[in-house]
Parts: sequence; structure tokens; C-alpha cells
Amino acid sequence: MRLPALSPRFAIATVILFAMVVTLISIGQTWWAVQQDRELSLKAEAHDGLVAVRLLDQLAIQELEAGEQRLDAIVSGAYAIKAGEESQKILQKLITQSLANNRAGGAFQLVRPDGTRWVSTADFPSYVFPREQRDYIAWLLANRQHKKLMLGKPLLRSIDSELVLPIARNLYDHGGNYLGLVSSDVNLANLNSPYSNVAKNSQAMVELFANAGYVVLRFPYDARAINRDLQSALDRDLHNGREEGILFGHALVGQNSNQMVVYRKSSHYPITTVVSRNMSTVLAAWERRTWDRVRFTVVLVLFQILLSFVILMQIRNMQRAQTRLKASERSLQQSEAKFVSLFQRSPVPLALISIQTDRMVEANGALLAQFGYTAEQFIGRTPQEIGIWANQDERAPYLALLTNQGFVDRYEVHLRCADNRVLTCLVSSRIIEAGGEMVSVFSPIDISHEREVEQEIRELNSELEQRVARRTVKLESALESVKNMQANLERMALTDELTGVPNRRHFLRQLEQEIARAKRYGRPLCVAMLDLDHFKLVNDRYGHSGGDEVLKHFSAFVRGQLRENDMLGRLGGEEFAVLLPETELNAAFFTLNRIVRELSNETVSQVATNFHYSFSCGLALFNLQYPDQAATTLLANADHALYQAKANGRNQVIVFEQPR
Repeated sequence: MRLPALSPRFAIATVILFAMVVTLISIGQTWWAVQQDRELSLKAEAHDGLVAVRLLDQLAIQELEAGEQRLDAIVSGAYAIKAGEESQKILQKLITQSLANNRAGGAFQLVRPDGTRWVSTADFPSYVFPREQRDYIAWLLANRQHKKLMLGKPLLRSIDSELVLPIARNLYDHGGNYLGLVSSDVNLANLNSPYSNVAKNSQAMVELFANAGYVVLRFPYDARAINRDLQSALDRDLHNGREEGILFGHALVGQNSNQMVVYRKSSHYPITTVVSRNMSTVLAAWERRTWDRVRFTVVLVLFQILLSFVILMQIRNMQRAQTRLKASERSLQQSEAKFVSLFQRSPVPLALISIQTDRMVEANGALLAQFGYTAEQFIGRTPQEIGIWANQDERAPYLALLTNQGFVDRYEVHLRCADNRVLTCLVSSRIIEAGGEMVSVFSPIDISHEREVEQEIRELNSELEQRVARRTVKLESALESVKNMQANLERMALTDELTGVPNRRHFLRQLEQEIARAKRYGRPLCVAMLDLDHFKLVNDRYGHSGGDEVLKHFSAFVRGQLRENDMLGRLGGEEFAVLLPETELNAAFFTLNRIVRELSNETVSQVATNFHYSFSCGLALFNLQYPDQAATTLLANADHALYQAKANGRNQVIVFEQPR
């Protein structure tokens, strides 16, 4: 049963509908790709912003931790004062000793309960500011029960124009009596370089806020922003209960344009780190890629329209050919002569092939012109003699279809022209009776151009897929680079650069973990504070390079004398600490005393011939009778014993004795 032929109008409508659908799909796919690219771009920028604020937050915490450690030593010393002792003189002596043993300690201000002040260095410029510029002093005196670290507003130090952040804590003696407060300044100069580098490299605004509502640092630097009251704005924008977050299309405090704001609130101190970038900068690369996609889609849509126009023209041509064929059929019914005339004039390539002899009976001008033959070269010969079939393997299936069903529609084959060109053709054939003989009407339509166009489309699609694959590989490589950078930054944040041993932050974290384990299992734990003797003289005589060689030699020597589970950490300058888990006090004393003796036999030839040096050590045991004892308290006990070792002549180990 033959299917009814589609009308030309239906075919034209189908082509137009197909072109519209393909155009809409192309536009929709482009829109979807643009949106996905935007989302991925924002995710990548947000991830980079989170890495930056986490690193900057850790740097700020490290500076504040160093300042807090200095105050904690004074707080621990105050706690050891008993009732009836002259607390103010003892505190002044503690501060003086702390400055003598720690060159990075800066200056301290001791404020008595009546508001009078004593400064460790009388001519220290930052303490000549009026008291109203240090409003935290009045607040702590009024809130004497407050035991946590208090941050003041930043001050510009007049001696070197450096920005400092005041910190302070209330003091209490052993009986809980209020002794006043002690304050010091944290130099913010160490944060300038990383903060300004992030701001410059990311084209961003980098800010450090105090949660109380004022600006501590801002890069690019803006002196007018320091100490500006932004409490209400911060409460609205950032103080939403989350530790860190990202805000898109946001207008931050004092800025007018939409921005991507990445922030992180410190879990240790009341500070918030913020990195903000204009959305136009964040999405600049995405906008360039979007325009490239739009241009490609426009070209593709125009090509689809052009292809549809060509197909419509072919349909119209086929419609005209069908009209002529119908006219030919009517003419054949009237007369054989008229049929021959119409056959010859048909624009569609046509030939008549005898079923019996397989020879060309007739061929019209369109076919002869298409293949470049003359009538004498074509008529009366078989296809094999002419050599029109470029591939004989295609002829056998064609003949089988024609024999079995009496017709062939749009069978794709490759036919050779007289000049050996090979054309891709759609062959249609019918078996009819003409003049009492069975012949097949052979009509090859040249579609070589259409196939070339299709091949070009396939090559364009393949090229597009390759470009997408290369882009994906680049994005994955960039992500791997960011992960490696983050791992290196984390390692640098935990290790002392000069000696290669754990730094203060890493050591304190490990000490807190060991204290928790000692509490849980009731196991012994010892901590020792080590300080090189007369190290300032080494720097003065041999320079800082000589001092660095001594520090590296000391670190390597002590680590070689300790067990695998023990830890040596550098707390700052020539001050080190040793963590001895699972160690009784006598065993720890024996180990450290042995290190003191054996170090005297060491010679540091990198510094000078026959150069020797020594160190003093204070040893403290974690007392399980006081399970609430903090890491800072244990370090303070060891530090107190270290002071005794220094006072007793150095080059020895002194054990801290718990007060009874």
C-alpha cells in the first residue's frame, strides 16, 4: 500500500516550522549556557573570596593571639599575688621583667582601680593620648567582672605613624580582689602587606571591622574610615548569626555600586574580615564569553535561515517538477510523441533503462547536462559500459529494491560524471510500460552540495565540543592550582619559617589537645619554656644572620634529643617551648637537664670558631588536681620557672612549684 504524497504547502510549512523550532532551541540553549556560566563564575569567585578572608582572618587572629599572650603572662602573675602584698609594685615588676625577656613585648599600661595610670615606658608616644581616646579603660573600670580580652579603637602612633590596636584585660589577685587593668598595643603593620596585596591583586576593598561597629583596617587605605561608627550598618549587613557568608549584588557601607561581599567573623575575637568587589569586575570575563556565545548563536541562526531558504527553493523546484511530470503523464495518455517531448524537456534528470537488456533507452537533456555526456555516449549502452556507478556495491541493493517493490524512492548513491567527478545523488525509479516494453525511469537528483553543507555543520559542532572540552580542562587545572595554594598557605600558617618547627599558633593548639587528653585519661603531661642565654649579645656581635644560625642549630639539636611524640615549638624570638606528653616530672627534668649538659659540647662553626652557647629552662607539670587549668596558665607556670632559672645564673632547668 502506497502512502499518500505530501502536499507542497505542507512540506513548506514543515520546513518553516522546523527552522523556527531550531532557532528557538539555539537561542534557548545559548541562554541556558550563559546562565550556567554565570553561576559557575560566581561560585569560583566566591570560593576565591572565602579563601582570602579565611587567610586574612587567621593572620589577624595570630597578631591578636601574640598580644593576648603578653597580657596573659601579666594576668597569671597577678593571680599569684596574695592578700596583703604590695600588688601594684609586684605588677610593675612583672611588667618590667616581661619587657626585659621579650623584646617584642612593646609597652604596657597599668591602670589602678582609682583610675591612676602607670606606663612601663615613660616616653612611649602611644600612651600620651588623652584618656577619652582609650574609652575601653573607663568601660573596664566600670565593668570589673569582665574577664575577657577587650579591644579598643585603633590609634595612630605618633613616633612612627604606625596604626596600633589597644588591648586590655582586668586583673585579679589570688583571692579574687580587683587590682585594676593592664593594656598594651598590637602593631597592625604586620597586616598591611597581606591585606594590601589581596586588595591590589583582586581589585577589591579589604576591610577589618571590630564587631563593636568601627573600622580597624581598610585597603585601599582611607584614614577617614578608621574608627568610623558603622554599628547599625554592620548589624544590618553582616551580624546575622553566621560565621561567614557571601552577599551578591550588595551595596556595602559607604559604597554605591553593587558588589560581591565575602565576610568572615572570627570565632576567637570580636572582629570581622570583609573582601568586597564590584560585580562588574567579578563578571567581566563572563560578559566577554557571553558576547562570544551571542555572536556564534546569531551566525548559527542566520545559517539555519539560509539553509531553510535553500530547502524551500528546492521544494518549490520539486513542486514545479511534479507539475511538469503530471503534465507529461497527461500528455503520455494523449500521445506517445507528446510524452517523448515532455520527457526530453523535463528539468529533472531522467533516463529510461530497459529491464530486459539493461541498456539506456533514452535520456533527457537535464541528465546528460548533469553528468556531462552526449546522447551518443549514453543511449544504447549499459551502466557498466558507461561507468556511471562509482561504487558497484551500491547498485546491487538498488536493483533488488526495484525488482522486489517496483519502485525506489530517494536512494542515496554515488554516480560518476564523464569528467570522473563523483556526485552524491538521491535516485528515484519506477517500472513502467512504454511501447510494449518494461522500462525503469531513472531519476538521479544531485545533493552533493547539501551533503557538503551537512559535513560543515558536523565539523563546526565537533570544533565547538573540542573548545568546550579544552575550557573544562583549563578550569579543572585552575581549581587544582587554587587547592595547592590553599594547602601551602595552611602549612605556612602552622610552621616557623626560619627553624621549620611548629609556630606559636600550632604549638598552642597541640598543647590544648594534649591537655584535653591528659584530663580524659588521667595521664601526666609536662611543658617546658626554653630561652637562649644572652641571645642579644649574639645578634649584637655576629649580626642577625649569626643569630639565625644559632636558632636553627638549637632547633635541630633539641629535636634530635626528644622523642617522636614530643614537640618543640618556637613562640617568638629566642623563646621556645617543649611539649612532653605521657611524661612524669622527674623524667622530663632528666631529659631537659641532659639536653642542657650536652649542648655545652656543641660548637656552631657557622657562627664562629669554637662558638658555644647555652639556654635556660623552666619546667611545669599539668596538675590533675586542677582540671580547669588552661594552656595559657600552664605556659605561664613554665615561664615563671624560666624567670627563676635566669635569675639563678642561667644554663639550668628549674621546676615550677605549685603554690600551696
